[in-house]
Amino acid sequence: MKSIYTLKFTGNETEVLDKNQTYVTSPKYNQDLFFIGPHYHHAFTSLDRIIVVDADVQIKEDLKYISQYFDRMTGENCFGVVLDQHGYYTRGANVLAELKILNVEDKSLLRGLNTGVVLYNLELMRSSKVYEEQIKPENYEKIRHNLQYVVGDQEWFTMLLWAYPSLFLRLPCEYNYQQSVEANVTGHSEPCLAMPKILHVHGKIHDPPSPEGDT
Repeated sequence: MKSIYTLKFTGNETEVLDKNQTYVTSPKYNQDLFFIGPHYHHAFTSLDRIIVVDADVQIKEDLKYISQYFDRMTGENCFGVVLDQHGYYTRGANVLAELKILNVEDKSLLRGLNTGVVLYNLELMRSSKVYEEQIKPENYEKIRHNLQYVVGDQEWFTMLLWAYPSLFLRLPCEYNYQQSVEANVTGHSEPCLAMPKILHVHGKIHDPPSPEGDT
């Protein structure tokens, strides 16, 4: 999966989107840590449910409230997630949709996911024939649509959302309220209007170091 869903970086690298916008990528996404999420259900065989959050989140509310969304997972739902709020995927997804390469009935899903907060229903992951088929290595490439992104298994989960939306329960945006120094990098941001219950402050870690050092 890592060879398909990330690029290899030796340091912070900058992609210039246009004369006013840049996006800085991080070599941290070369690490195995960012590709283990899809396999939690086989790693933690004694657990049925886990909540995984990024290190850069601030939890504002008792986690017992977000954990109640496990009980709302029905049918094929294996994951509880919040959509991306900064338009990271929107540009590429819109092009694919216009070319009829990507067929997503709910156009809001073209925003993709942010996996800073994820509910993993491990029991349902293990029992889902659809999901078990998708995590076979020979199937990793099939849903990629020749897109190349750089933030690990979040990319694969987003492609999976587009191919099999029924695997995902969409959580209210306040459970992954995304605040970023790159908030307007794409021009497609859709900020959460609710008060954050889990605040996800990200992007700063991707900034290249100052020539003068940190102050």
